[in-house]
Amino acid sequence: SLLSVLDALMTCARLGLEPSEPGGVWLVPYKVKDRMICLSIIDYRGLLDVARRSGEIAAVHADLRYETDLWEFAIDTTTPVLVKLRHVPAEGERGQVVGAYAVAKLRNGECHAIYLTTEQIEKFRARSRGADSEYSPWARDWDAMAKKTACRRLVNLLPRFLEPTSGHVE
Repeated sequence: SLLSVLDALMTCARLGLEPSEPGGVWLVPYKVKDRMICLSIIDYRGLLDVARRSGEIAAVHADLRYETDLWEFAIDTTTPVLVKLRHVPAEGERGQVVGAYAVAKLRNGECHAIYLTTEQIEKFRARSRGADSEYSPWARDWDAMAKKTACRRLVNLLPRFLEPTSGHVE
């Protein structure tokens, strides 16, 4: 519907993100009952861009954890940093993916991190519309989608310059 397209474009304007550009908002048609509507889906790069505009983000990183990687992850509320994360990727055969994480360091030294097991990632994938389609990015690039899922969870913990007021956020 024309109204749904206008609403999706207003979301883009409010967030300062360009539609259908990597690192922004995707305008996606969906069939709802007997009519087509347009949803604005903010991709993880767009969400991180909005968070970075707060001026408080020093660095962001996302990666996969494999079975043979050296891995330490702890949340320690007795220190101002809050999160201790050490990931050293193994050399050679790394085994199966066991999880994905995203970490952000704020300019004040505080760190925020999210770690998701493959089982948790699969639960998010199962909730995704069209995840079982052969055209789904879940079918073509599971690794990138796992990192994206961790980033989407992390963004909820970060300061943002603008808050999304509508649109679809997974």
